[in-house]
Amino acid sequence: MLDHPEVTRLTAKMGYPEVAGWLADHRREYAAFVLEGTKPLGKNFGGKEDPAPCADK
Repeated sequence: MLDHPEVTRLTAKMGYPEVAGWLADHRREYAAFVLEGTKPLGKNFGGKEDPAPCADK
């Protein structure tokens, strides 16, 4: 999780190019989320400000 370039590469390889693009453009937000786990990531992967609520909530 701390090897940002590898996480980005694997994400793209696994078929999630939108997530890989977000990771490439938001290194600081990703690192803060991994290390602290509490900071909001801002815009979600779809570019929307407020993500839809989870189905399990």
